[in-house]
Amino acid sequence: MNKNELINKYVDKELSIKEIEETNELINNDITFKKLISTHKYVHESLYQLPSKYAPHGFTDLVMNKIINRISEKYRKNYFFRFALVTFGILLFVTLFFFFYFFTDLAFVQSNYKVANDYASKLLPILNNITQFVKTDIFKIITGMVSFIVLVGFYFNFNLHNNFKKQIKEY
Repeated sequence: MNKNELINKYVDKELSIKEIEETNELINNDITFKKLISTHKYVHESLYQLPSKYAPHGFTDLVMNKIINRISEKYRKNYFFRFALVTFGILLFVTLFFFFYFFTDLAFVQSNYKVANDYASKLLPILNNITQFVKTDIFKIITGMVSFIVLVGFYFNFNLHNNFKKQIKEY
């Protein structure tokens, strides 16, 4: 056992009778050790004489409520993301509704066949160009990089969220 451990145990009165005798012998023979013990005893007694202060009743609840209110204010202020999701959902629903409503009606499809052919003749060259671009290696590299960046971003956001939850639980 080193001297610091011995001093701590001596001041805290955690030594056996044999160890107390050895320590008393060391105190009598070594002046620096004697000064260390007396200093340590003085600090120990001074710390125990300091008045204790206690947190008021409900302090933890008050702090947690402040944290929760700040978090909820932050998420209440961010309406753009909610608006974008709701708008996308409504557009998707309306598009699917019109698709299934009109294209299951054979009379509607037959009456608008010429219009559909006109649009198809205009869109076909554009779609061919897009298809050729999608087949290139550059597009594959770019989409791979973007996918990787998005996945890494989700990973870091997920870890950030978990760390935040751990910090809240620690308080």
